[in-house]
Amino acid sequence: MINENLKRYLKSELKELGVKKIKEDVVILKDLKGREFYFMTGENEGYLIYDLRSGHIIERSESFKIPYNDLQDKYYFGPLNYYVKENGNFTHLNKGCGKIGKEDAKILQENLDSILNNMLLEPNISVLNYVNGVLTGETLQLPKSKKVYIRNYEKIKYANFPSNWDGSCSFVAGALMMYYWYATGNEKLIPSNYINSKNNMLIDTGKRYDPNTNLKDKLVQLNGGETSSWGKPLKESIKKFCKQINFKEKSHYYIGKLNLTNEIKAGRPVVFFGLFPPDPVAYSEARGKISHGVIVYGYVYNFWSNSFICHYGWDGWNYQEVILSTYVEGSITTFKPL
Repeated sequence: MINENLKRYLKSELKELGVKKIKEDVVILKDLKGREFYFMTGENEGYLIYDLRSGHIIERSESFKIPYNDLQDKYYFGPLNYYVKENGNFTHLNKGCGKIGKEDAKILQENLDSILNNMLLEPNISVLNYVNGVLTGETLQLPKSKKVYIRNYEKIKYANFPSNWDGSCSFVAGALMMYYWYATGNEKLIPSNYINSKNNMLIDTGKRYDPNTNLKDKLVQLNGGETSSWGKPLKESIKKFCKQINFKEKSHYYIGKLNLTNEIKAGRPVVFFGLFPPDPVAYSEARGKISHGVIVYGYVYNFWSNSFICHYGWDGWNYQEVILSTYVEGSITTFKPL
């Protein structure tokens, strides 16, 4: 039985996201190991998925809705991996992804296990105490800040992405920016040889360079094989790629962070280059900064000044949504389909 504190907490988090009409029911999802996850959604859009063991919300969105229904045998294998079990196979709820067998499900389970193990290393004690009745009060009061996201930002935050093993961080960010547009209605932008047919996300070839199946490697190839970049070279690689596939687009680069906030307000992600913390999760001024490229999909105000929300392009759930509260700006690359 779902306790009332948990319901109140999940409902307050959905309200904080801006979801206005919220379904009262908490739905239970499960994985191959029998662990349960708690799913609450809005009437029309918005959802969150909560892990009872760590106290963390694994994923959330104010604009997307997962199409589970009451009659389905519901499975969850981590962010953007929503399945139902039918006749021994697992069917992905994203349109066009199809079915997988138990062996493929085990691979997804391993990825979920890694995320959950990392979360357990940093449990959300305040939430766990509230949900378990250790704290009192009608609502859990946690420090809040105002955040603005582009619509469907979870397509970036929770996406699979090519590995940055060769210093190609800016092209990882560029591939994610292109994938966002592909996943939000522009399917012609990325040919099928770069997309994993099982989950409709980008293929990662790891440390094997393959411009025929790895979109990041293709962008590097179009940059003459040079893995380092800034705003202008990334823009040129993307334009060359789009010209090859006859896709109409409009992309620019700017020095500094000119137009970055305006692009986010217009609902478009941006690749941001600069000197950033070498580890934003365990940041220390004494460790200096590194040259890096990230994809920005939101910003924060009334808490930090000039702070952007980005995917750092590194593996690990705590690098999916990083607040850039300290940086030295370099350049940006913008993109939009025509």
